[in-house]
Amino acid sequence: MTESLPRVSVVIINYNGVDRLEQTLHAVELLAYPEVAEVVVVDDGSSDGSQFLVRERFPHIRLVELGQNQGAAAARNRALAEAGSELIFLLDNDIVVEPDCLSHLVRAKQKVPHAGAVHPTIIDQHDPRLSAHYNGGFIHYLCAYIPKDQVEEDHAVYDVVSGGALLLEKSLAERIGGFDEAYVFNWEDGDFLFRLTLTGRPCLNVTAAKVTHTAAPRGTSKAFFQVRNRWFFIIKMYGWRTIALSAPALIVFECSQFLFLLLKGAGKEYVTGTWAAARQLPELLRKRRAVHLLKVAHDRDVLRSGDLYVPPQLLNNPVLRVFKRAYVGFFNVYWLLIRKFV
Repeated sequence: MTESLPRVSVVIINYNGVDRLEQTLHAVELLAYPEVAEVVVVDDGSSDGSQFLVRERFPHIRLVELGQNQGAAAARNRALAEAGSELIFLLDNDIVVEPDCLSHLVRAKQKVPHAGAVHPTIIDQHDPRLSAHYNGGFIHYLCAYIPKDQVEEDHAVYDVVSGGALLLEKSLAERIGGFDEAYVFNWEDGDFLFRLTLTGRPCLNVTAAKVTHTAAPRGTSKAFFQVRNRWFFIIKMYGWRTIALSAPALIVFECSQFLFLLLKGAGKEYVTGTWAAARQLPELLRKRRAVHLLKVAHDRDVLRSGDLYVPPQLLNNPVLRVFKRAYVGFFNVYWLLIRKFV
């Protein structure tokens, strides 16, 4: 009896990726999945000749040009609109897939049909230690990412995964509103994936499905977007009771974040990021209403406490290591006190 497999659209998001896009596309062409319906490249206004590369070396691949750079979220929304299949394998231009990757993802989706996003195990070419960061984690109640610190033997369910490689249902992605283009940079994939989790459709990481992340870590400053977009996330996702009860801990956390950025010479970015979020409050409240109409999960079941990231160079001092344990311990105890009430 022949195995019944659904058709899948493979869509690659590209922005100035000419030095790695060819490797990504060659790997996609080698996918050992018989029901690839189409391969599409959505180009987000590249200025490096990426479009010429696709036309000349991959003329059989459909190229969709946005004309000008609109950001990753806008490009992903265009990918959702362009895909002709219900199942979409959405890739960044620096992800090189193994031939059996898509087959593993589809079979995992068939076994766990309620999964909102199915994600392969990403191996970073430059630093394999980053795998834990990419491959599944949870949201700290202070709105920080808590990565899983080990690789599961089989597939495992998380609140969020990396947005670099996702198998999605087109209709579900559109029903929750797609990717929020206001984020521009940073947190836009976490926002989308956490909304899936809030609707009862969590993220699935599949160990057997493997891809390689080929791009080097970016040096772009994230301070403004980190500050602003965290507030976007909190206001949209959290219940008002959760925000009120966690306010004392949030104030301590925000003060420490401001002090850290001030010492790093980025105090202005903290202030402008916070002000930018405040200016967006009416629009955030509108988006919040849409999120909470679909929300079925309680905050206490999807938010966590746990370790908080501190730059390793700061932990060379034993006094600072003790301070960090006390700092994290305070927030963990505080969550234990309020969790059952949120």
